[in-house]
Amino acid sequence: MIRDTELSMKNLKAKVLAITVAVGFISSSFGQARPMPPDPYDPKPASSEPQTAPPVYPAANDFPSVEVQAIPPARARLVELRWTMEHARRALMSTVEKIREDFEASSELQASVRSQAMAHDRFVTARDAALAEVRKDARYTTLRSMADDLKDRIDQLQHDDPKGHAGEIRGFAELRLDYSTKATAMETDALIADARFQQARERLVEAATRTHELRNTFNRSVRRNTEFVAAKNLLTNLNIAYLTSDAYLRSALDARNVALTYAYSLHRYDQYRYAAAYPYYDSYRVTSPYAYNVGYARGGYGYPGNRR
Repeated sequence: MIRDTELSMKNLKAKVLAITVAVGFISSSFGQARPMPPDPYDPKPASSEPQTAPPVYPAANDFPSVEVQAIPPARARLVELRWTMEHARRALMSTVEKIREDFEASSELQASVRSQAMAHDRFVTARDAALAEVRKDARYTTLRSMADDLKDRIDQLQHDDPKGHAGEIRGFAELRLDYSTKATAMETDALIADARFQQARERLVEAATRTHELRNTFNRSVRRNTEFVAAKNLLTNLNIAYLTSDAYLRSALDARNVALTYAYSLHRYDQYRYAAAYPYYDSYRVTSPYAYNVGYARGGYGYPGNRR
């Protein structure tokens, strides 16, 4: 009897030791030591040594919370950059408009524009004076009158039947062109012979050329303006940051989807394990209309369509 008792105690100790070793092995295999949070009531002063960030651990149910929680800040950053870039684009346009307004209001350009306007007025006056005698000529008047009459006849034929009168319209148009060419030649000869008109024309060309040169010089100077260059560089950097944030968000979404799929694949058959371990819940779920699903019976992490 005593011997049997001693054997029973030895067997019990051996079983306890085996269980302890097994539990220790499982804990060392699947568990990780996590640092305890600081005690706010600890009277000891805080250590001045640099604190390292605690490691990130997956959830107990393998849910990828880190990957999922990375999406909102990435999306918010992308939206912030998009509107910041839009604001920078508007600021760049406003900077260009301000520089152009200053140029348009400059005394040098205003003087050149006034000189060109005065030269144009003198040109028109000299042209009208040179053509005054030609417009009184009988031959010139007849040519213009015949050209105008042919124009009216062409318009009437086009209104009535343009396809049926195509030959007549073509003949009238050629004749009208001949009359107009002869009248224009008489005007050209008169303008070439008038010295006052030639002088006014040269002054108009000089004034227009001066204004054109000022505007070209301004267009070249804008690209080297410090405010414009700074605004353009800011917009370029924001565009690069936006593209980078967009790529990061897309990659984060891919990583989240992969992690969710992996977590789902790990637990997609948990409902059968739970049903086998707890038959009460499985029978209750089947027989009771008020029962809730146990485990991941409806797809786990956000996959309601993939039911098994």
